[in-house]
Amino acid sequence: MPTILTTVVPVQLKIRVANKERARRFYEDAFGLAQQVIRHTEDADYDGYLFGDYGQPGFFLLLLVDDTDFDCPGRSTLGLLVPDLDTIHHQALLAGATETVPITDADGMPRASAVTDPDGNWIWLYQG
Repeated sequence: MPTILTTVVPVQLKIRVANKERARRFYEDAFGLAQQVIRHTEDADYDGYLFGDYGQPGFFLLLLVDDTDFDCPGRSTLGLLVPDLDTIHHQALLAGATETVPITDADGMPRASAVTDPDGNWIWLYQG
């Protein structure tokens, strides 16, 4: 893959879900992610998945949102770099995902597959 140099870096993705608790369990069981408080205010704590440290390379937020959130998107697509594609793909299926693209080797791309979560969001899995 070519390297593209830019000062603009993506730092957040919001995924629409019908039931945040069910989605939290799915992402934990399928990919080993653990939610944590990413923002604390006097009124509420906001949970999400935090990768890295704010302001540092690799920082990223992944948020599960539903109709109660003012900026809830439609269905989403995301890609995850995984250490063992076969294991994680199978683990996602056991956690409730549906296979949408079987594990494949495509020209010019890393070995990959795609599943959909219980809310219909696409999750591409790429061999790391």
